[in-house]
Amino acid sequence: FNNEHHSWSKGLNQFSYLTVEERASLLQRTTISNFNSSYDDNLLKTAGLKLKTQSGPNKIDWNQKGYVSPVKDQGKCKCSYAFTTNGAIESAYMISGKNVTMSEQEILDCSQSFGNNACDTGSNTNTFQYIKSNSISSEADYKYTGTPNQCKPVTPASKYSIKDFTSCPVTINSLLKCVLIAPTATAMFVKDDFLDYEKGIYEAESSCGSISQINAFVLVVGYDLEAQVPFLVIKNSWGTSWGNLGFAQLAIGERVTGPCFIAGSDQMTYVTV
Repeated sequence: FNNEHHSWSKGLNQFSYLTVEERASLLQRTTISNFNSSYDDNLLKTAGLKLKTQSGPNKIDWNQKGYVSPVKDQGKCKCSYAFTTNGAIESAYMISGKNVTMSEQEILDCSQSFGNNACDTGSNTNTFQYIKSNSISSEADYKYTGTPNQCKPVTPASKYSIKDFTSCPVTINSLLKCVLIAPTATAMFVKDDFLDYEKGIYEAESSCGSISQINAFVLVVGYDLEAQVPFLVIKNSWGTSWGNLGFAQLAIGERVTGPCFIAGSDQMTYVTV
């Protein structure tokens, strides 16, 4: 593959030695129900749209600016929603001048009444609702084990709150506009080949299927519309041995919903603290 002049290359990582079934089992079912299936095959040009950010700059990278927290590793627990939501909150706090890492384990243990189900299903919006109502512990106070446990009480004074979270309308241009404000949590459909990503600008080898098959959550931390192949920059939760130290570049392409429906659901959300 790497000798075939693709825009991205594959590498060995923790997923390389797994069976097809084991790789598929790493991706979660979601609780997303609000998406626009009419955008499944809609291209920007046929929809009368052009790639743009309104009056904003043509590129931004919050990670290079120093406002993205370290990449974490969710392990075998299918809870990318928890890491993505916390990543957005951690960036919002960093932009405000405070470095802190939040607890994914608290989300696994305590947010079931908001629609999440630990290592099985969950969503960004469910998790933001939980944190807006209950605040969130630091990772130091509520350490990650990757296994659901009984929710443990944490002193409210030691928890971190958010003022609000804002959902972005369903289009790639809306996602770009939100990323200008802050790193933005979203969902996408992850194909099997993405597990092998190492570097470069990822373009799926074949169709990403249907928007209803969205199966992962990621944090969009930047974009570059000036590159020969315009791309988004995402932060994943598969550790630093995957991708470019845990990050990836995704070719934006021509679809209204972006690459692999990353801008196609109600999960596009940024937070204010």
